[in-house]
Amino acid sequence: MLIYPFKTIWLKTQHRRETIANLITNQTFLSDAAYRKSDAQTKFFYGTVSDAEFVLEALKGKRMVGYMEGDIVGVGDDTYVKLSLGGLRHKRIYVLLIALLLGSSVFWFRAFFGFERIDAIIFNLFSTVWILLLLYAFYFLWQFQRNIQPSIDFFRGLLQADLVEENVVPAIFKR
Repeated sequence: MLIYPFKTIWLKTQHRRETIANLITNQTFLSDAAYRKSDAQTKFFYGTVSDAEFVLEALKGKRMVGYMEGDIVGVGDDTYVKLSLGGLRHKRIYVLLIALLLGSSVFWFRAFFGFERIDAIIFNLFSTVWILLLLYAFYFLWQFQRNIQPSIDFFRGLLQADLVEENVVPAIFKR
């Protein structure tokens, strides 16, 4: 969706869980290692990685969505990665942004169309806040939409995986 900054995809790879965790670990400053750089290789994320799941945040300057969470499910060489991409860490932050935008919109329209008499300074302040929230929301959504495909391509290349539909994934692996 165009105005929803979250997307979940499924990747199918022939790698085992341990190999997937190692591949992702090589690209990550690990939080349990105090974010220390262990080698000279370029890092793309910081976060936590295990052979069952990972939680990553993209480093600034990398063309990736801000937050990625993944569940590694499967047995043997038939492994799936449920990759959740998000422009924000939590959906509740997005709900708060929309609530602020809608609340200030109602206030602005009531004042603008004369349903309520308010001081011009307060009206200008709320108009400025409303415009800034609207601009931030559009910029944020534009950035997310622009960075979805590079993020998907990065993980497909890293894991040598194919993008699959959710209905292809065995029901036992879905949570």
